[in-house]
Order: sequence, then C-alpha cells, then structure tokens
Amino acid sequence: MNKKIVFLSIVAFIFAFLSGGNLPYAIFYVFTFSIILGIIYMCIAKKSLNAKLRYDSKIYNVGDIANFTIIAENLGIIPTPYVYVQSIMLRSLIEGYRGNLIFLGGDKCVWIKNKILFTKRGIYDFGDISLEASDLFCILKSVKNIHKELYIKVYPKVYDLSNISLSGRDCYENRINSKSGIDDFTLIKDIRKYNTGDNLKKVHWKLSAKHGELYVKNFDSISGKECNLFMNMHIDNLGSDLFEIIEEDMVDFSVSLAKYMVNNRIRTKLFINAKEQKNIEVESKEAFLGLMEYFLKSKSDGTLEFTSFIKSNLRHIPKGNWIGIVSIAVDDSLRDVLMNLKEMGYRVNVFYHGKVFNNLKNVNFLKNVELLKNVGIDCINFKQVIEKVKQ
Repeated sequence: MNKKIVFLSIVAFIFAFLSGGNLPYAIFYVFTFSIILGIIYMCIAKKSLNAKLRYDSKIYNVGDIANFTIIAENLGIIPTPYVYVQSIMLRSLIEGYRGNLIFLGGDKCVWIKNKILFTKRGIYDFGDISLEASDLFCILKSVKNIHKELYIKVYPKVYDLSNISLSGRDCYENRINSKSGIDDFTLIKDIRKYNTGDNLKKVHWKLSAKHGELYVKNFDSISGKECNLFMNMHIDNLGSDLFEIIEEDMVDFSVSLAKYMVNNRIRTKLFINAKEQKNIEVESKEAFLGLMEYFLKSKSDGTLEFTSFIKSNLRHIPKGNWIGIVSIAVDDSLRDVLMNLKEMGYRVNVFYHGKVFNNLKNVNFLKNVELLKNVGIDCINFKQVIEKVKQ
C-alpha cells in the first residue's frame, strides 16, 4: 500500500480522536471506507490483468530485426484506467525503453508493438512482463509479474563469402589451394575436358588458358591436411560496449569463413581460445550447426594469453599447413609469434579488425600489421570484408 495512504489514515484517526465529535469521525470513516473499496478494486483489477506475447520466430541471427507484440488484457468487466506495461528484456535491448502506460477497458485488450534489432548473439528470455495497475487518482498501485516461457535464440550472422575477393586476390578457395600450398584439402584426382553442366568452380583456368579450351578438375574429398583457424576469444574482447559489437563481428566472420570451407569441402579445425579451450572440427553441415550452437552460448572469456594458446596447439599442426589467425587486434607479442610461424614454414594469414584502440597493448597495432605484410604474411581486415558483403 502507498505510504502516503498509511500516513494520511493515521493523521485522520489522530485528528478524529483528539477533536472528537461526529464530523471528524465521519471524515475518518469515509476515508477508511474509500481505502478499503480501493484495495478491493485493486485486487479485482490485478486478478483480471493478463499479458500475452506475439512474435515472428524463436530463431534469429545477429543483425535481424524482430517484431515483438505484448498483448495486455483485462479479463474482467471493471476498467483499469492506468496500466503500466513493461517487458524486462525489452528494457535491456531497446535504448530509452521505459514501458507503456495504457488504459484497459473492461473485457478489452491493447496490442503494444515493438521492433528489436539484435546486435549480440545469445539466448534471450522474453517471458517476464510486469503489469502495474493504478486507480483513477493514482493513490493505490498493484503490480502483477507474469512469466511465460519464451526463449529466443540469436545465432551469429553467416555471410556469403563466395563472391568476396580477400586482400585483392582471387577468391578464398584459390588463396588456400594455390598460394598456401594446401591443394590436397580436396585432392585433384585427374583433369578432363569441360562437359556441359559442370560446375564452373572446378574449371582449371590456368590450364584452360594455356590450351585454349576449358578443362575441369576432378576432386577427391578425402584430405590429408587441415585448414587451421585460431580464434582469439580472450576476455579483453569484452572490455566495453564497443568491444562487444566488434567481438560479434569477429565471431560472425569466423563462422562465415567456416561455412565457406564447408561449402567448398575444405576440412577446417578451429582452435578457440576461450576459458574452456575448444578444438572443433568442421567438415560437414552437421558439424557447422554444432559450431553455431557453441557460439550461441559462448562469449569471449579466455584468460590464457592468445600467443601462449597458439604455441600450445602447434603440436597438432604439421609444418607447411595453413594457419588462419582471427583476432581483433595484433599486439607486439602476437606479431612476434606470427613471424616465427612464418619462419617455421607455416602458411599464415591474419584476419583483424581495422579500428585502432586506445590501450597500451595495441599502441603499435597498425605498425605491426605493416611489419607482417612486409614479411609475406597476408593481413586482412575482416570488418571491411563484412561491409563489402553487406553492400
């Protein structure tokens, strides 16, 4: 009950007791009777209030816009003049959201529509709704919390990288197969002349240009080597709201790259530097779905330094294999490790975010990228790749 009502009731009683007479007591009795009626009214109103949720889907990707509608209902016959409707989850997702104040007539409902842009992956609980009812004079209030089980899954965004030229060269398949020397991911069994209906991706363009007619490659899907992708999911990635968005870009790009590999029958192994370190092999659509489920529930929480994580996993990777490094930034220690990998005979590509951050670890970020490029390590801005795909 409102503290002011309690205070006024006490004051009215004291006034009637001290003053005596019929009028002061009449005022006190009327005031008390009004409060009792108000309490009864609020109990009925609270019992009559209900809320439902209407939604388009339970599964989304980062960047999707979703429509969520709260249907506030008055199941009774007595109108409720003021109902404050608030979704607990919408309050955390929509900047400036404070809920909605509505009037609910007897046996009526009001639809409250909201649009949400999902910027972060995860599982969202939309089931908690708060209904706060007030009487006509806003003297009495009653809160009803409603919980309906509604979990919305937001997966990382998967971009189509098939038509994107990375680092100004051929498509990623050619970068791996020719430049990185990992052509036996999809081993060429033989070469034959082009037949109508053959996939143009299998055309051996260099040989075709030499002979003046199209030749295609027959592939063997069995691989003797792996594409190895290291992801830096250190807890530092979540240092601020801006970093969280950039971390989403990093995860989106990584799963998009893994999806590209699957589509091109390239077996990929992801080494993920999280608190619970993970090695995930992705060579089928089913395995890729498992990867998406992993990132749905996992955020950057690693505590081991990324360079130490890379070194500890090198024993799993034969020299000469291709190694991709996905990291928001390239600090001095990572730069040194990558240059050592190059000297050891590994084929190394670095995928980084192009923004310079104001912290000591990344003060030489752009300089480090240039140094890596100078020694033959391709450094690719994954943010620019994502922006190209969006165009």
